[in-house]
Amino acid sequence: MKNKWEFSYDVNLFRGVLVLLLLFTIAVFIPIAGSILLLFTPLPVLYYGIKIGRMKGIAVTVVALSLMTAIVIVLGIKVNILVLYLFSALGLILSEALRRGYAIEKIILYPAVILSLTSLVILLYEGQQSAKQPLELIEFYVAGHIHETISIYKNWGLPPEQINLIRDNAGRIAHFFTRIYPALILVAISFTAWLNVLTARYLFEKGAVPYPSLGDLACWKAPEATVWFLIAGGLIAFAAPGDYVFIGLNLLIICSFLYLMQGLSIISFLFKRKKVPPVLRIVLYFLIFAQQYILLIVIAIGLFDLWVNFRKYIKPINDAAVS
Repeated sequence: MKNKWEFSYDVNLFRGVLVLLLLFTIAVFIPIAGSILLLFTPLPVLYYGIKIGRMKGIAVTVVALSLMTAIVIVLGIKVNILVLYLFSALGLILSEALRRGYAIEKIILYPAVILSLTSLVILLYEGQQSAKQPLELIEFYVAGHIHETISIYKNWGLPPEQINLIRDNAGRIAHFFTRIYPALILVAISFTAWLNVLTARYLFEKGAVPYPSLGDLACWKAPEATVWFLIAGGLIAFAAPGDYVFIGLNLLIICSFLYLMQGLSIISFLFKRKKVPPVLRIVLYFLIFAQQYILLIVIAIGLFDLWVNFRKYIKPINDAAVS
């Protein structure tokens, strides 16, 4: 039995490395598909980190990252390999938080704070090497991304006048996104963490593998004090002079994200009560994120739930209990 047990773990280690290496390869060599799959890079790290243990999960991640780094160096590919390291680190942090049985707020908050601070340290180091301030570096990267986007739009056949409009305002766009970078990075990491935690729970349930309890996320609510930060952010954004308005905008973005999560939890509660089929749920969630105005409606639902409590008005089909 001992040899069979050890062989099983060896297979898991091998599979984990292969899965991660496949995701890394797609992210590096197929940018369009890779940008989507990159969001799920933490998933196999999280999955194997819980399934086969902390040290073996770390081993899978280190081996896969080392192999991908070697491939990039040997082939001379110009890619920011550091992004793969950060996303993999997110998976390791999530698996540790889940293993310790943290509440969902801490599971999402801890990696967001840790990786945001890590990004800041990296920016400070790169700034020291290039004699630039962190904001200058961010603006430089954003400007480069805008020019890459313009090239993509050209290939897609976007009207020249729209492309020229973007090009003429590239400086203003870069300045704007640089100033709201703190909120964007926090929200991006939090959303990625949330997405991977929910997907991992689904995979563990399908595989009949024990998964740490997260409670009923359909009943989750943002802290009540969030509304005061939202109000403060709005006042600063509309009344503060100069670049101080961006302090307010950062607050607004973070608070809006929290209310988006609360709005989504209400929709999840609705789906459970009405027993909406899983496939239809996926389609509806996709439509929510594909349409900006629907996102705004979901944020508004999350905000007004503070006073309305929408869940108490959602009745189950035939008064059946929630599954």
